[in-house]
Formats: sequence, structure tokens, C-alpha cells
Amino acid sequence: MAEGGLSRRRLMGMAAGTGLAAWAAPYHLAGAQTPAGETPKYGGVLTQDTFADPPHFDLHQSETITALLPLAPCYSRLIQPDPFDVDKLIPDLAERWDISKDGKVYTFHLRRGVKFHHGKPLTAEDVKASWDRIISPPKGVFSVRKLIFEAIGGIEAPDAQTVRFVLKRPNWSLLTNMGHGWNVIFPKDILDAKGDMKRDVVGTGPFKFKQYVRGVSLEVERNPDYHVKGRPYLDGVKTFFIPDANTAVNAYIAGQLLLHEVSLEVPGGEIVALGEISIEEIEKLMEELRVARDYLRSEGERVRSINARYAHLARTASDSVKVITESMGKWRVTEMESAK
Repeated sequence: MAEGGLSRRRLMGMAAGTGLAAWAAPYHLAGAQTPAGETPKYGGVLTQDTFADPPHFDLHQSETITALLPLAPCYSRLIQPDPFDVDKLIPDLAERWDISKDGKVYTFHLRRGVKFHHGKPLTAEDVKASWDRIISPPKGVFSVRKLIFEAIGGIEAPDAQTVRFVLKRPNWSLLTNMGHGWNVIFPKDILDAKGDMKRDVVGTGPFKFKQYVRGVSLEVERNPDYHVKGRPYLDGVKTFFIPDANTAVNAYIAGQLLLHEVSLEVPGGEIVALGEISIEEIEKLMEELRVARDYLRSEGERVRSINARYAHLARTASDSVKVITESMGKWRVTEMESAK
């Protein structure tokens, strides 16, 4: 049984079968029905895993999922991908934005009433300070994504609720890149005082930092002052650090993990036989559970790659678990009972 009495069936209803964590869609209407037809319920702790500890807590200076996965619930961005349609961008800290006719000025209008976890209200100066260190990092700060935003010439904060990005030239991929999970907003006062966020986790997100035990787990808890009314649904998220893949799979099957990411790739050669499962059955399974998007690539009876996030350990309607594995060029599905 998972912590807080959160069953896998209940988690699937909360996460709406999207393959994303339950905190990922804060701006859809509260109380709206999930695609599975269930109304989300409050409570429970989501347990998930990654393969190692984060090297530090500063997401601007990080390029590993071991930092992003456990820390993302604590932060907000200006804009974010819609978790129900990743081809669309939706508001996060910016309630709306305008683009000049020449495509060189992007103006973001911030939400009011947003507070950082240490109590300080969010202002345009926090956004400017965060983005300044991404595009023009000070000495001692390594910005992993600096070159991606090379087209940004400067950032202005004309008032407390407005941020203006002035570009050197039009860049039509700017918004998409800005929506990536690493581009979080940090509080300016902590940046000014400490220079980085390597040891601090202070954001405006739906969860706030609770505890980090090196080599074991990082836990975040519900932010009661979150600016989106009625969110989040979960009481917390606990990420375990499990370097051994088999151990992680066993923990998932046993119900100790509610969410586990599996990446299976077929290198080089072609797989003609699929053992106990056909390509069509895999496609049907992924479609029904809404856990993979454009990851299955096939040609006739040949499988080139399967790379589905949060997905190959997939629940059936009876709440059993289907584990898709590959051995000696054969794909197989094992179905077993899961923890309720």
C-alpha cells in the first residue's frame, strides 16, 4: 500500500492517464472531469523514483532529470506546456502574454497574489533576476541553456506585474523553449544573498520542500498557500533514489512506487518476432492508457524503438500490471497482480 492510502487506481484517476504527475495541470478548471471520467480526490502521497541523487538543487545550472523530477513540483515558470496537449502552451505565472508585430518584443503579464514559499510576494523583479542569470549568468554560475536563448537581447520590468523580453531578432521557438521545466522562477532576494540555489528550494509551486535524505529520497509537501484555488490534490510527492533498474521495477510491482519511468530502446538491428505480444497489442495498450505519444515507431513487423515515459509498466482495467520487457530480441508482456 502506498503512503497516505493513495492507490494506483486512484492515482490514475488523478493523473488522468496522461503519463504526467498529478500536479501538472494547475490551470484546468477545478472539479473538471478527468479523461477517465473520474473526479480527482484530495489526499495521498505520490511515490516515484529516479536513478540517482540530484547533484544540487539549482535547476538553472542542472541538466539531469535526477534534479528536475523531484524538484519541479516546487516551482513555476512563466508559461508551461498543457499536460493534456503538449503541443499547446498555457499560463503558469504569466496569466497572458503579447507579441509585437515584428516578433521582437514579448510582454508577459504576471498573476497577482502569488507568493514564494518563504512568504515573499512574486514580482517582475524576481522573473527578471531569474531570466537574467539564464541568458547572462554571473561569474560562478553555469547556465546550461544560455545558448538556446541567445536571441534575447534584454529583459525589462517596467512595473511589478509586467516583464518584457526584447529580442535581437525574431525567434519563433522562444515560447516553446521558455516552457521547458528547467526555466523556473527563483526569488531575487535569495539569489542576491547567496548567488545560487544549490542548497535552497524556494519556489511558488504547488509543493514545498520537506526533507532530503541523501541516497534515499527527497520529499515535498502540499503548499497551503498555492495561488491556484483548490490545488494541488496530493498531500505530497516523495522521490526515491534507486540506481538499480530491477530494484525499481520490483518496487513498482510491489506497490511501493506509484510512478516509474521506463525507457526501452532497441539498438541497431531489427526485431522480427515479438514473442508473446504483437505490435498492434502494444499500440492498443499505449493508446488505452494514454501513457505514450509518438514513441512507438514500427514498420510492418519490424520494431525500431519503443521509448514510452511512465508507461511500459501499465495497469489494465483489473488493476493488474503489464510489464513489457525485451530479452534476446524478443518482446514479452508479463501480467501480474499489483498492489491496490
